[in-house]
Amino acid sequence: MITINKLKIKEINTFVTLNIYEGITYISGKNGSGKTLFLDYISKIRKAKTKNISGNTNMIYMRQNFSFYNRIRVKEFIKFVYNLCEENYINFYSFLKRHHISIDIEKIKNTKMGMLSGGERKLIYILTILSLQRDWYILDEPFVNIDKETKKEIINLILQLKKENRNFILTNHDDLPYLLEHVDYVINFEEVKVHF
Repeated sequence: MITINKLKIKEINTFVTLNIYEGITYISGKNGSGKTLFLDYISKIRKAKTKNISGNTNMIYMRQNFSFYNRIRVKEFIKFVYNLCEENYINFYSFLKRHHISIDIEKIKNTKMGMLSGGERKLIYILTILSLQRDWYILDEPFVNIDKETKKEIINLILQLKKENRNFILTNHDDLPYLLEHVDYVINFEEVKVHF
């Protein structure tokens, strides 16, 4: 469980107090409501001045905005992320095989990231993140630029990983009925904020 106790998000003049339990948690809210700022604090990208958050260890954060050097090849991107996390990138390929992911990685592994479509880049990004061994995955807008069929495949992958005791915090601006059918908790971010 991740516990947030009177977290001050100064950028939006708000305090947040809540618990995020194991499983899949969906955070809803309007554009500009502060969801991404909140996730930045949970993931430790932004530092809280006091110890307001506990349980936020062994996690990885997929930010909604993905920009990366366009001339790097897909396989180099995967290796780069794995090197940052001090893991062997070969695990990525075994992850795809183990979970029966329908992407033809052999076909695109030598393609430069800038030559992929926005959806293909996003898919490589999310699959790389999900292939890393973590207890918690924070996914901010993971389905942007992803086609309907691939969204469903990613949701099914998340459900498989949940069975392996992995936990998820997700945001999404489009209501995805298939996703909402499978989440364990829904948090309306507007309802947990207290303005100061």
